[in-house]
Amino acid sequence: MLPKEQRLLLFFHRLDAEGSAENHDEAMVLLTTTLNFIEDELSGIAYNPEQPGTDGRMYPPDERYRYSKWEYPGVRCYRQRRHATFVADNGAIEIRNRTSSDPGTLAFEKAGKDGRKVSSYDPPQ
Repeated sequence: MLPKEQRLLLFFHRLDAEGSAENHDEAMVLLTTTLNFIEDELSGIAYNPEQPGTDGRMYPPDERYRYSKWEYPGVRCYRQRRHATFVADNGAIEIRNRTSSDPGTLAFEKAGKDGRKVSSYDPPQ
């Protein structure tokens, strides 16, 4: 089993290697399948969808933890224990740290299929 920090880096690497998503729903599937595959293989902790993320396993963004205060038009935010994941309507993904030592710093970003990133997302009028 790998430590969580190494699993997180592997998650970012595999997520980056995958094709870009075309929309929000595709991006959520990409995040979920990639993270669950890594955690099933390397965490040693069984998946429990009712778990709030305190069992040592990393869980993908979940609608239960959507955080509208950090959202803006066309971009939804999901808070996790140590990260906030932003997913744009165009499939772009941005993950920012929430730890006290580096709050708000960019941990990962991936453009949507149209090439736009969350930071430059301007929803269609």
